[in-house]
Amino acid sequence: RHRAVVADALVEPLRVVRGTSVDRARVVARELGLLDAWRARLTRGSWAARSKAALALGLVRDAEAVPALVGLLDDASDQVRAAAVDALGTIGDATAVEALLGRLGQQSRHQQARLVEALRRIGPAVTESIVARDATDPEERILIAEVLALVGGAGSRATLLAWTSDDDARVRAVAWRAIGTIGVGDRVAYAGLPPGAYAEIRRIPAHRLVKLPAGISTLQAAAMSTASFISRKTD
Repeated sequence: RHRAVVADALVEPLRVVRGTSVDRARVVARELGLLDAWRARLTRGSWAARSKAALALGLVRDAEAVPALVGLLDDASDQVRAAAVDALGTIGDATAVEALLGRLGQQSRHQQARLVEALRRIGPAVTESIVARDATDPEERILIAEVLALVGGAGSRATLLAWTSDDDARVRAVAWRAIGTIGVGDRVAYAGLPPGAYAEIRRIPAHRLVKLPAGISTLQAAAMSTASFISRKTD
């Protein structure tokens, strides 16, 4: 009982702290034998006990537990699978990327959102793994484009741009939306025609665009454009 209390006291603060505090907590957990206990509990006991162990290993960033946590991605319990996904995202080990990506098409939208969040937390390695996949099926390309819209960076632009010419109209639409989210380079501003300011994606001739300097935020540019329009209307 006392060991459980100590474990809870050690892990709970890690929900909000980062950095060296986590490293120290992991060392303490190892010295107290908690890491071994949590790893062993992943494969035995109730779903609640296994979920708690998975989350604890995630919070202490136990990279050695990644293979076992990947194994839980196919657990019969929804709660255990969810805990494993959260733990893998928290640990942030790139070796889990392929396993997480491989489950995306098998899950409900709710579970897919959890998987995407875990992938986002892992970082740039995710984009590299995603664009390296041979997505021959349109449904897979649609799913990957949706993921890239949320986690992708500069490394995903070439793939998404290629998909804007895909034979499947759905793939083209999702690729354009993803590009609109990620951006393809310079930030620009425009005013006047053509209409459609509320569109998510626009195709405008380059000569109608003005590149925004690094020192001007998007919000400032919008404010200046609005102020200029109002001043002309009131003159």
